Amino acid sequence: MNNRRIVRISLAVIFIFVVFPILTNFIMNFSIPIKVNQDNIWVGYFSSYFGAIFGGIIGGLFTFLGVKLTIRDQRVTNDEKLKRENRPFLQLGEIYNVGLNLSNLQETNGYIIITDYYRAAIDNNITDGNYNFIEINNLGPGVAINCEVNITIMFEDNQETISIEIQIPTINSNDKYFIPVDPIPLTRQYRITQCDLTYQTVYQEEFRIRRFLNDSNRVVFLYDVKNGNGDYIEHFSINGSSSEWILIE
Repeated sequence: MNNRRIVRISLAVIFIFVVFPILTNFIMNFSIPIKVNQDNIWVGYFSSYFGAIFGGIIGGLFTFLGVKLTIRDQRVTNDEKLKRENRPFLQLGEIYNVGLNLSNLQETNGYIIITDYYRAAIDNNITDGNYNFIEINNLGPGVAINCEVNITIMFEDNQETISIEIQIPTINSNDKYFIPVDPIPLTRQYRITQCDLTYQTVYQEEFRIRRFLNDSNRVVFLYDVKNGNGDYIEHFSINGSSSEWILIE
């Protein structure tokens, strides 16, 4: 039942309660002209009748509104709890100087994204080098859907930048994805300047992770959430360091 129908029914009920005693009084005391006698018992009757009606309506209205607000707040609380308990938490990271197939990386248990650079390395048989990867790890209990990754690297010699764009339909809990970022051939020095990851949850929440270098060449991670207006607002940030690392076997 929609709200408009509820309002119409409520107005009809109120109208009946108000008109019924007036008609009763008119029938019982019909005379021309109509006069109201102060000693008439109907005056007291009307006072009690309308007092009971308006008191009941007002009291019932406040009770109805109170119950409705309580149910709404409880529903919001339950929905938020359900979202929180089933929300994915994606983590961005970097892995430097490992084999192209990650064979020397212990406990990988993940997926390598076959980028154009990765395929070029295999086609040119240069799989024995040291490669760098962006790692995406889902540490939360939920599933991330419609994941989009945009990686920007900059060459040191001429400041030229190129982008790598990846789409991953779903990332389940405890999944790991590794994205090769080395341009082929491996003859130019470069650095990862930015990496953006956006994803959604099954409850239609939208998040964004931004990994970039600040003015001090320090890695910063910003976690943003999209609000009701469609704008990303900062949820929290993690300050990294300017250090890079290699795998110790």
